[in-house]
Amino acid sequence: MILSDYHRPVLLSKVIDLLQVKNGKFYIDATLGGGGYTLEILRRGGKVLGLDLDSDSIELVSKKEVDYVARKQLVLIRENFTKLKKCAAEAGYLKVSGIIFDLGLSSWQLDKSKRGFSYLKDEALDMRFDQNGGLTAWDIVNKYSERQIYEIFTKNSEELNSRAIAQAIVRARSLNGPVKTTFALNGIIKNVIKDDRLSSYYKVLSRIYQAIRIEVNAELKNLTIGLAQSIELLQSGGRIVVLSYHSLEDRIVKRTFEKAEVTNKLKILTKKPIFADFYEVKNNSRSKSAKLRAVEKI
Repeated sequence: MILSDYHRPVLLSKVIDLLQVKNGKFYIDATLGGGGYTLEILRRGGKVLGLDLDSDSIELVSKKEVDYVARKQLVLIRENFTKLKKCAAEAGYLKVSGIIFDLGLSSWQLDKSKRGFSYLKDEALDMRFDQNGGLTAWDIVNKYSERQIYEIFTKNSEELNSRAIAQAIVRARSLNGPVKTTFALNGIIKNVIKDDRLSSYYKVLSRIYQAIRIEVNAELKNLTIGLAQSIELLQSGGRIVVLSYHSLEDRIVKRTFEKAEVTNKLKILTKKPIFADFYEVKNNSRSKSAKLRAVEKI
């Protein structure tokens, strides 16, 4: 596995510029992924604490070729960023100059993890970042009530066909037994969608998969907790940079930053979100939906 296979970091140069990486300062990569941001911070002399729930990510970055000096400046912990303060204390990161959150799925998770993150691959319904976690996508699809499934779809994706899809899932599992794979779920959804255009069908699939994944991993709740802890960890002048990929995440980030600015904890550096340019989107289609926001601790 090589870094570019795992995940191509989005808006890398802009993230690094906003973090204002300085030699010997402490930084936290709260969503390590393939380590793209971490490795660039190390190259510029920063010290990095990298967190990720996915053991594949920790294993990959731990094996990356970096020089001896940079290796000594890197601490990797397999943990959720809801434990940011605890991990920082354990690693001795008491005065943090910058924190990066990249909230997108990695290319590896979508294409090769075999956990059912992508509707384009026929895989078991899993969707867990943490393979030791309890709740899976299978549990939601096969054990939740119609009302619970409907509420997840409306809350986590704002999909207009949420009720009809929830009804179809419950009906299908009662007639044919458990819905075991992504393609089986796709077939149920396809029978609900009246629009014959493939693009419309894929948009619905994308929203439904997003909704299930958010529930499995408690993503929105965890983001709120992680952002609050990151603000506390920053030293004066330190910065937080967040890349979000859908409106629900971006809304939480925006409101958290605005509230902290009103109470004079933060200064917002990006009055409007920053997007990838044409050339980056052309070379990395997954950067198209990325929104970057940044703040500085007062």
